Amino acid sequence: MKIYERNLNSSVRKIDETHILVETSMLDLNHSMRVELKINTQTNVIEEAVSETTKVPLKACAVPQNLIKQVVGLKIERGINRKLIQILGGGEGCTHLYELTLTSVRLTFNVLMGLRYDWEQWVSRSLSDEEFTQQATPHLKGSCYPFKK
Repeated sequence: MKIYERNLNSSVRKIDETHILVETSMLDLNHSMRVELKINTQTNVIEEAVSETTKVPLKACAVPQNLIKQVVGLKIERGINRKLIQILGGGEGCTHLYELTLTSVRLTFNVLMGLRYDWEQWVSRSLSDEEFTQQATPHLKGSCYPFKK
């Protein structure tokens, strides 16, 4: 018997030649929240960050939403997860704000890899698995099973 459901939804839009907008939203029985990050694709830096809450279970839940402004200036790179938990998590933060931001950052990493590799091959491959894996491995080495070499 299902007793609860939470939906996370993410999207990425290209704003201009050097920026993408990553949006992740959460909807469940208690929450309707959204995080939006503007990322510079040349530097991997978060240039703008917005959080919006339409529904939260407690009035106090709205207080930590302003913490999102502190992620501006962070670079999408190794170690960002730790920085996000320090800024957005803990007793002064919001676990859902952290979850939404981390989901956005993870998706950003994938999109940045695709943009740097070959976007058309990334989203609608014409190469065989073997050819694609061989070409993408230098960029994705060690990231998951197909690129374990």
